[in-house]
Amino acid sequence: MLEKETYSQLFKWSFSKKIQVTYWDGTVKEYGQGSGDPVFKIVFNEKIPVKDLLNNASLTLGEAYMDRKIEIEGDIQALIYDVYNQKDSFLHNAKFIKWLPKESHSKKRSQEDIHSHYDLGNDFYKKWLDQTMTYSCAYFKTPEDTLEQAQVNKVHHILDKLFIKEGDTLLDIGCGEGYYTHAFAAIAAHSWGLDVSKSAIRAAAKRYPQVSFCVASSQRLPFENASLDAIVRIYAPCNALELARVVRPGGWVITATPGPRHLMELKGLIYDDVRLHAQSREEMAGFTLRHQQQLAYPMQLNGSEAEALLQMTPFAWRAKPPVREALRQQALFDCQTDFAIHCWQHDA
Repeated sequence: MLEKETYSQLFKWSFSKKIQVTYWDGTVKEYGQGSGDPVFKIVFNEKIPVKDLLNNASLTLGEAYMDRKIEIEGDIQALIYDVYNQKDSFLHNAKFIKWLPKESHSKKRSQEDIHSHYDLGNDFYKKWLDQTMTYSCAYFKTPEDTLEQAQVNKVHHILDKLFIKEGDTLLDIGCGEGYYTHAFAAIAAHSWGLDVSKSAIRAAAKRYPQVSFCVASSQRLPFENASLDAIVRIYAPCNALELARVVRPGGWVITATPGPRHLMELKGLIYDDVRLHAQSREEMAGFTLRHQQQLAYPMQLNGSEAEALLQMTPFAWRAKPPVREALRQQALFDCQTDFAIHCWQHDA
């Protein structure tokens, strides 16, 4: 009873859109605003202890979703954005934050986590990345393209989507070691790269001195109001309110997110029940969607390339050693990639 009441209080002010929640005992409640059918439906197949949620909310909910203890109908990314952008949600409302026990995840702990995940050094990344040291999926135009050429292809495809003019300032969020950022510098008067990893930014600054780099969180951008002409966000989470604050009226935000069938074959080696990525229905307050494109193509990789691709994905930590070894031994591995590219213009 206590768990359900706690969840009810958390959900009460956290949604702008109408949602329906079915609890583990069959109780159905609706939250949010609006009329008609719910935009999202959340189903608790099992009771999730509140103490686990308070100890590590993102890990608890993420693993509960993967283990089907929680199921979501609707665009999960849009649901997360909706919660984050509500000023009275439990993420922002002072009375809820005060009411909830404080998380043990301190700023020092966050720094340690970032260091353990990202600051591994180039000796590790050089084992499976190409010379561009690009930590994201590539665009293979032909089966003969090398991984490095495919990364170059992807850069040029994104550049074609940008509406950059001479003299403009551009920010690359989640820039890693700066390969995309330095390519953007060819069309922007001033390019910035931002990432949470100190070692990645240090390597980027040494490799591309013509670009400005900074270590910072995308949730609180270290830029003045209306100081940027364009932002590129490739697989990087961000605060939509911050984007609206720093991009000038008429400026652009270009996002690249996984499409429904992105890396389905690779996921099939790891999960018994493979789910399609939810089709992105992202909404950005203060921006108008001007263009969108689905970019999908097949890849045929050898075993070492396929293992390298696995290492670049967020579900690599779920892959057990036998899966990695089986992938490494394959002569050819067929896989499909699927991207969604959106071009948003800041309203004047």
